[in-house]
Amino acid sequence: MTRRWTTGHGVVTVLAVLLVTGCSAPLQSARSAATVGPATLSTAEVLDAAQEVQDRVAQAGAPQPAGLAINQALISTWIEEQLTAALAQQARVSVSNAEVENKLREVAQRNGLSVEKFAEAYAVQEGTWVLPSALRDYTKTFLLQQKVSRTLGAKGQPAGQAFAKALTRESQKLGVTVSPRYGAWDAQTLQLVAAPDLVSVPAQPALPGQGAGPADR
Repeated sequence: MTRRWTTGHGVVTVLAVLLVTGCSAPLQSARSAATVGPATLSTAEVLDAAQEVQDRVAQAGAPQPAGLAINQALISTWIEEQLTAALAQQARVSVSNAEVENKLREVAQRNGLSVEKFAEAYAVQEGTWVLPSALRDYTKTFLLQQKVSRTLGAKGQPAGQAFAKALTRESQKLGVTVSPRYGAWDAQTLQLVAAPDLVSVPAQPALPGQGAGPADR
């Protein structure tokens, strides 16, 4: 997955590979938009955040994006954050608040903006829609991905490839489900797509000794 730190003032592209396995969950609570293991993202949280994005887009005078596209972007980001946090805990790596602030200042400066102005612009960026209130968690996830990738790469595999395998294993172990109203998680395209049907079975936790999932891509 390509994570783009983008505003109308410039572009900074950051690569973060994400391979996860999951699908829609028809038996999931109507109040739940997605789950990763025991963690749950409520439908109310998604709708509230999506409404704020739409309000900000309107205030900026930009074309209104489709509501489903915003919802899917918010859910995809949340899934990525949960899987990354689990891997970081296992790898015993962490990110300090100071590291987050430094990265935000760096990216904002590359775009010729203050952190505050960058956050405002990023919230209405097409395809990203990360609200100011969520930007630090978004940044923390990116930094954790870098650190986890380095620890995995040191074990003899290219960092990005090893990180992708680890995320695949973690998604299988924890299980990833998405409400069919928002689509299904596609491990090939690494995004939410239209749910194939309403009787999909959610991804189940892998049993000890099962394979690591999809082959390298």
